[in-house]
Amino acid sequence: MIKEELRECASLADECVKEVRTISYLLYPPLLEETGLKSAIPWYLEGFSLRSGIKTSLEISDDFGRLPRDLELALFRVLQEALTNVHRHSGSATADVRLSRVSGDATLEIRDYGKGVTHGTFETGRAGLDGLPRSRFEGHE
Repeated sequence: MIKEELRECASLADECVKEVRTISYLLYPPLLEETGLKSAIPWYLEGFSLRSGIKTSLEISDDFGRLPRDLELALFRVLQEALTNVHRHSGSATADVRLSRVSGDATLEIRDYGKGVTHGTFETGRAGLDGLPRSRFEGHE
């Protein structure tokens, strides 16, 4: 009986380690650090579509290069949160992502085709997109 309980504990510990690795990998994928948003976003969208069943499309301008590390991470977090909201709240079967850079300014657009929200639906100070810091990164080329 004790051997069986120990095996079960070991199995649970293995599952916990796998989950922590997965969460860590999703929070800051090595691909983002190594090759930037242009590679990390398609990777993330593929996994998101598999996990959620929501089809995604992606448009990235050919000349989109690397951004400062903090800006790439911030944009990646916005993408994750926006797609989480699409999955949880919109009811949309699809989401379109567009990443572009014009005159040094980077723009990330996420569009879904589900139900919208009315003005005043969200409380100020809540988690989610409203909880993300509003920052303007200037001087990055």
